[in-house]
Amino acid sequence: MPSSPPPSVLSAAPDPASNRRTWIIMDGMSRRQRKVVVRLLGALLFSYFLCACGGGEKDAPSLVALHPSPSAFTFAVDDRFEVRALAEDEAGRRVEVEVEWATSAPEIVEVEGAGTAVGRAPGEATLTARHDGLRAEIAVRVVRRVDEVRIVPAELRILPGDSLELQLVVRDPAGAVLSRSAAWSSSDDAVARVDEEGVLYGEKVGEVEIRAEVEGIVGSAQVVVEPLPAHHVEILSPRTRLEVGETIELRAIVRNREGDEIEDAPVVWKSASPLAISVDEEGRVTVLRPADAEILAISGEAEGRIRLEGRIRYQKLLKLTDSAGNDPTYCGLDPEGIAFCHGDNSLGQLGDGSRRSTGLPIRVKDAPPFVDLVAPRAQTKGTVSWRTFHGITADGRVFRWGEEAPEGNWLDLDHAVVARIDRPWKDGRWVGKTKKGPAEGWAYCDLTDRGAALCHFGQAVREGPSLESRPDPEAQYARIVQISAARPFCWRYENGEVSCWSMTEEEASCWMGEHPEDPPVCGRLPFRGMGVPIPLPEPAVDLAAAGHSTCALLQSGALHCWQHVYELLSDGLIHKYWRFRGISAPQPAQVPAPISRLVSDYERICGIAEERVFCWDLAITTHGDLHDFGWIGDPYELDTGGLRVSDLELYSGLVRDAEGHFWELGEPPTPIPAQP
Repeated sequence: MPSSPPPSVLSAAPDPASNRRTWIIMDGMSRRQRKVVVRLLGALLFSYFLCACGGGEKDAPSLVALHPSPSAFTFAVDDRFEVRALAEDEAGRRVEVEVEWATSAPEIVEVEGAGTAVGRAPGEATLTARHDGLRAEIAVRVVRRVDEVRIVPAELRILPGDSLELQLVVRDPAGAVLSRSAAWSSSDDAVARVDEEGVLYGEKVGEVEIRAEVEGIVGSAQVVVEPLPAHHVEILSPRTRLEVGETIELRAIVRNREGDEIEDAPVVWKSASPLAISVDEEGRVTVLRPADAEILAISGEAEGRIRLEGRIRYQKLLKLTDSAGNDPTYCGLDPEGIAFCHGDNSLGQLGDGSRRSTGLPIRVKDAPPFVDLVAPRAQTKGTVSWRTFHGITADGRVFRWGEEAPEGNWLDLDHAVVARIDRPWKDGRWVGKTKKGPAEGWAYCDLTDRGAALCHFGQAVREGPSLESRPDPEAQYARIVQISAARPFCWRYENGEVSCWSMTEEEASCWMGEHPEDPPVCGRLPFRGMGVPIPLPEPAVDLAAAGHSTCALLQSGALHCWQHVYELLSDGLIHKYWRFRGISAPQPAQVPAPISRLVSDYERICGIAEERVFCWDLAITTHGDLHDFGWIGDPYELDTGGLRVSDLELYSGLVRDAEGHFWELGEPPTPIPAQP
């Protein structure tokens, strides 16, 4: 029960039922105190009456006023408050009487029994006491005990699994802060719940209303349970080694601290090397040049990284090593014919003008697009004469770089064009007698725009063409489309015919005459009508040579091979040398499967047949002083490590598989290009 206000005295208007003046005394005593006072007053009045009456009975005193106690008060809904009314006689003495109470608004305040006021609802009312024509009024105000309940803050955010103690502010009507307990509740406990102490717990993503009720007054707060922030980002890629020009799409999986995936999380993509590998806002990466690059996926404060390798899908790839087979250098052509190299660069083989070796492919400096790429090799097995590469353009120009031209330069080949050349450079080493004495050098050949063979010999290689076949411009010649370089040179015309010529240690070049009984003709370059026609049963579609043997793949798929016979001679002193005697008749070789492409190295000729490789080794036969260099043996399958072969470079053991990727033969095969 609230404490009573301090007593005060108010004058009241006379009761219409009485002509007496009424005085109202406000008393804020408690019920027990009032009972004691009433008893004392009663005893005093009784004594007074005895004295006044001389111990006899007198008439009851006349009452002139009712005094309510208190005259006005404020209390809360559902509170109870005791009200009283005392009468006063003419002598000013107070007399306790029974009064009848009434309320002006029973829905606001109600009076029970002998004077118990009960608050029913907030509002104002008047309590009236009547007795014997006298009336007294008490002004009553009923209020809520608690006027304001507020949760601070009114809007808040929380993460699943986190907790937060809510702050509650309770005020009375005067604005004073009250200490009260509240009944807490949540509109959805599955999203966020609150315990009896006001501690909030985030459960899952969503929105709820949190309520705190104090004495019928409710305060509320809106709570948003946010998704857990990104803790780490996982990047998924179909593969990490990509080819120049290739585009793939990456996927980023954003996870929270619990490891759960955050759906629809925003992701920002970045490339650490955008000039090498770019990435767009959707995570699509495109390889622009052969290089490695780190791709980042950022979500909030979290990020993921993945390293991608930009590589070239070569259409042709060559490998050169030193004489011991070490320090390899790789050069190849991409699908656009651009030359890239990587590996050893001690002699300038990479063509970038430096001596800096690298495992990443770099573009050959100042080199245009090429239609073919070749490299001269020594005839002796296992050695390389020059670590120099030659690129052939569509208009027949030849650009070289490497040991012979570290900075790169153009060869002066006068109108040279290329159709399809297996190995346009002469691989054989020779010793020739000139006016200046013995000279040691190289010979190699290309094709002119008229289809003639253009060749270079000895030291003249470094000075430009020394000799050139110049056919009669008025004559009609079949166009040469392929040169297969070994001892001898053989070439294939566009009509499928094949002719050959050879080199000896005495003469720069020799070839057979028009008739087998004619002696070899030496000292001039061959052109149509001066080479030795090879009698093949049908047109040839490919050539390959190894040592002193040459094979032709015919239209039907048959393989015919021939050899070059030499005679051992001596000058009578200590020098011995071999003289070319002629070319054997072509003989069919056993073909285990249909062949689509011929390749060769120093000792064998191989054919690619249905993504497998079959080879024929060369065997030397001797007949007195006549040696048959390189008779073809029985075919056998080459172990390619399970690769399905579309092309093969036997000298270095480079294999292109059916998907167009290059491998280096070994156990197991190694993908090319290799990494540093």
